[in-house]
Amino acid sequence: MLEIYALGKLFLTISWIFLGLRGMIPNTVSIVLGNVFLIGGIAAEMLVISSYNHSDYKFRSKLYFFVAVISTLLFIAFLGQPENVRIFISSFLLAMIVGIGVFYLFQQTIKSKLHLLVSYIYLFLSLSLILRGLVVLFIDKETTLLSYSGIQSFAFITFLLVTYMGAISLLLLLKEQDEEELIKKATELDVANAKLTATIASKNQFLSIIGHDLRGSIGNIAQMSDLITHSKDLLSEQEYQLLKSTLFKSSTLTYDLLENLLSWSKAQSANIQVNRVSVGLNNCIIQVIDHIQGMANEKQISIIKSIDPAIKVFADLEMIKVIIRNLLSNAIKFTPVSGTITIISAVVNQEVKITVTDTGVGIPLEIQQQLFSDNFNYTTSGTKSEKGSGLGLKLVKDFVELNQGTIEFNSSPNEGSSFSFTLTLAN
Repeated sequence: MLEIYALGKLFLTISWIFLGLRGMIPNTVSIVLGNVFLIGGIAAEMLVISSYNHSDYKFRSKLYFFVAVISTLLFIAFLGQPENVRIFISSFLLAMIVGIGVFYLFQQTIKSKLHLLVSYIYLFLSLSLILRGLVVLFIDKETTLLSYSGIQSFAFITFLLVTYMGAISLLLLLKEQDEEELIKKATELDVANAKLTATIASKNQFLSIIGHDLRGSIGNIAQMSDLITHSKDLLSEQEYQLLKSTLFKSSTLTYDLLENLLSWSKAQSANIQVNRVSVGLNNCIIQVIDHIQGMANEKQISIIKSIDPAIKVFADLEMIKVIIRNLLSNAIKFTPVSGTITIISAVVNQEVKITVTDTGVGIPLEIQQQLFSDNFNYTTSGTKSEKGSGLGLKLVKDFVELNQGTIEFNSSPNEGSSFSFTLTLAN
């Protein structure tokens, strides 16, 4: 844009040279070339002045080019008219070009004092050109711009002053815009840094909790394994069986936690690959139930499955297993002994809706609105003091969305919860 502005100034300089050579070279050459370069120079200057903040620059460049060409052709068409008529036409055309720029300057939504000052300076130039044309046409027939005529001297001085003031004003406007951009970017950077700091703090706390849980679980497994290995003769049969059962439960929970941690770390990576293929939903759910059936048996919880064996979904198989495993594990965790969990499916508008419902303790009302928030970590012990990390539902939400689905839930304290998510029906 600065190059275009410089080109405009060059055109104006050439214009003044040709107009100043009037009488020394053929008048037709002096008048035509002088006014052609004058129109081009003013058009280039007003294009840059009215678009210095890059607002709709491409459209305006085309508009000014069109206006400059039409103005040049109109001026040439009036070459045969009396000189005062020709000056009126030239002044009117130049005023129109400046006026377009003034209109765009006043249209800008963000106006500083400098911006308004520049707008009024060019408005003054536009009005001066119109006044010059009217005076030359109807009052003072003096047509030489470089003469002692009052209106001609006024127009010439105004033109020069505005031209040079315009160059200074443009540099000041660009400096002001740069400062505004720097302030804006600094503000955006501060906001981004604050969010990043909060996210890092949240994840550090989150990983600290998981590390604590893993250390505790693995420590318990090590102690129980040591008892079973080296102190079996000191244990009664009942104590031995209880120890084996506890060891199995602790191992299963630790395995699930590690699986979730690995899945979560993949989900945080920008390079995570989603391999969506046609998946038999019923077989997928059976595999997950087989994996967690031992946890359900520990609490004598019935898992009732009602899935159409013919349904196939278009999704990532491993991600779907993680989703269902976490929803069922949460349902087992928060369902009392002898409770019931149901998992059903329904086809709705080329989507499959899978719903996991339990007869558990439900989710507190104050927690429900933040349950899926990235910066919120909610974990509580289950009905038999089962540990949790708060990682499961984050994974469920992320993996459902990565598979182009949605998730929702309904829960009432002491009445149970129902989690539903959608997947694309496979053709």
